Amino acid sequence: MEDMFVEELICEMISEDACEPCELACVSFVEDENLVIVYDRNQENRYLQQLQEGKVEECVTCHIPQKGLILHTRCYACRLNENGDFDGLKDGDEQIVHRYL
Repeated sequence: MEDMFVEELICEMISEDACEPCELACVSFVEDENLVIVYDRNQENRYLQQLQEGKVEECVTCHIPQKGLILHTRCYACRLNENGDFDGLKDGDEQIVHRYL
């Protein structure tokens, strides 16, 4: 139950339109499999469509070349705990995260 609440909070933080459905996706950082970047897959797909149509200019928000990940929309860095639920960052995580954001 608590995990659903956290997922809803993350959706609110990264979503630009509360009326659109949020589909969270996460990709781990190379340095630590439990440190992840979370983003709204629907919002990213809409952005890519607009980019292809020439309606927006490209703006990269996160790039993890080793994972082949390039994001253009809002994202959120956090950890996965032993249960696979979203959790807070630990000391030193910001050094890893800032390399890619």
